[in-house]
Amino acid sequence: GRQINRIAIHNDVLIALTAPFYFIHAGPETLLVIQTVILASGALALFLIVREKTKHWAQDKRKLSNIIATLIPLTYLLYYPIHKTNLYEFHAVTLATALILWMYLSYIKKKWLIFAILFVSTLLSKEHLGFSLGTFLLLEILWTRAVSYTHLTLPTRDLA
Repeated sequence: GRQINRIAIHNDVLIALTAPFYFIHAGPETLLVIQTVILASGALALFLIVREKTKHWAQDKRKLSNIIATLIPLTYLLYYPIHKTNLYEFHAVTLATALILWMYLSYIKKKWLIFAILFVSTLLSKEHLGFSLGTFLLLEILWTRAVSYTHLTLPTRDLA
């Protein structure tokens, strides 16, 4: 039958960024190693996210924080669908899993340039992720406004 250009139906621009690694080794193994390293880095991102979210916990909960910070990334690494998507073949959308985790970490740490780079990189991994990332931003804006409105209305409630 008639062949269709992949770029005509999918937006995998992120794959182009893997081209320089072909100078090291030209072959499908290169893509699989890149995918494995990036996907595994998601565990480190999760560890750092948990540490960031629990850094304000009281001293008596520090041990629990360390346990959680270890178990959540371990669960990520043992999660069967992560293994399945990594072992089957290379897909740019698979990279989005770790990119989103790193993006969220940069967001909570208010590292806006890194956040923007990861946001765009995630968008470049697959065309349909724009909806997910747009939803994330919309919910965050709504949440931030709800919290700020709550702070504005609290004093009037106390005075009444």
